Amino acid sequence: MKSIRLPAAASSYICHIFIQDSTSAVGEGKPGLLFSDVTGYYMRAGASVAVAMTMVTITTLGTYAPDTDAKCGFKLVDDTNMPGLYEIHVPNNCLKTGADAVVLEIKGTGIVPTLLEIQLSTIPADARAVGGTSQTAGDLAALINTVKAKTDMFPDVWYSP
Repeated sequence: MKSIRLPAAASSYICHIFIQDSTSAVGEGKPGLLFSDVTGYYMRAGASVAVAMTMVTITTLGTYAPDTDAKCGFKLVDDTNMPGLYEIHVPNNCLKTGADAVVLEIKGTGIVPTLLEIQLSTIPADARAVGGTSQTAGDLAALINTVKAKTDMFPDVWYSP
């Protein structure tokens, strides 16, 4: 299972998944799948039932297609050079606040079901927050200099490649 971390309420997330051919003894990718060849479901942490996603084709790779409700964009990346690699556009409603994680599953005939786990973390809106209070650039510089001064006393402790 592929696992990633995103901030809760992220939107327009594009990722790539590898879908294996269920008939391959060596784990080869399944070439040539269309959005109509697969089905998708997601389940948010704390939910009691999986939600079906309507699979739709992606018009342009790398450009998030606007979605509504539970639509999931799906498209083959490159059958010649990367067979089995597909781009998906994760539905925004999977990522909304209120759950710590969501698991998506893509499945279909002749493929190994593919799972994607997304950890939804709460990241402070102000990335400069330290210890729960907002810091100025000067505060952060002073903190860095204090730590640097203390660590400079022990130069042989640090790993040097």
